[in-house]
Amino acid sequence: ANNEYLVSTIVTALRHTNNSDYAFKFLDHYKIVISENTNERILNAYGWLLYSKYNEENALRSNQNKENAINDDSDAPENKEDSLPAKSETLLRIESFIPLIIDFTDEFSYSVLSKLFEAVLKVESKRLKTGWPFILDFCELVPLEKLSIDCRSFSVDKDHKGENRTVELASDQEKWYTYKSKALMELGKYQECCELSKVALSSLKTFHNSNDIWFARRIALSKKNLGNTKDAIKELQLILNKKKEWFIQKELAELYKEEGNIESAFTLAIEAINNHAILEFKIDLLILLGELLKSKGQADFAFKHYSLSRLIRLKEEWK
Repeated sequence: ANNEYLVSTIVTALRHTNNSDYAFKFLDHYKIVISENTNERILNAYGWLLYSKYNEENALRSNQNKENAINDDSDAPENKEDSLPAKSETLLRIESFIPLIIDFTDEFSYSVLSKLFEAVLKVESKRLKTGWPFILDFCELVPLEKLSIDCRSFSVDKDHKGENRTVELASDQEKWYTYKSKALMELGKYQECCELSKVALSSLKTFHNSNDIWFARRIALSKKNLGNTKDAIKELQLILNKKKEWFIQKELAELYKEEGNIESAFTLAIEAINNHAILEFKIDLLILLGELLKSKGQADFAFKHYSLSRLIRLKEEWK
């Protein structure tokens, strides 16, 4: 138990042979406590063990909804879970582990931190019931200045024709801004979201997955929720000129409706409903169209849109 080389090697060997549970039992049996006094070599081995265990537990979930990544700010179908699931033992261990490794500056230790940071946020943001308070707390657990601005790249043969292309990934700092600003938005902390998104746009030198668009959108929606409708309309219109997404058209239509500009709102809502996306995602857009049709004196058409939204909810067993 006092030999850092043996302990780290055994933990690593058990992890590589898919015996993660035995690795935890090994540490418990020899009373090897993971704390601020633990040797760095053992901490690194333990961090990779947590990473493997967390991925094992979430292997099925992490493969779900790949198209609904955090950077794609489209409206997703409603959550079917009424309450957030309890944190797993592994997730609690990760939360306790992060502060122990955060100040190490060597590349190997940072690699552990980076992988855990990415894995946890990726999985937790894709749960049916997203725990945005946890995601916000987890981002604050990992200080921005401790994360790298470097963008990793790798080659892929997309069409299996032997022609590789280089794919560049977002830096850890860009991911931090993305997840934290999204969490602030979802939790109704609009002023903080607006300020953080502005900092992201001014401080990051490169953007991936259209993150510059999503940061700008969060600024616009924050202004809307803070009562500054006119500025929100101007900014969403600029975003729409770059990104013809249905949910941006819907959001702009809602703002025009608030301003009493029914015709402009209706035009955008029609463009949104005809834009590419799964119909189930558009249940609130159907309601908006119903309201606009009602305002235009077309009660029968309005009723049909309300009815379709209701039928989708019944079919999907949503509220």
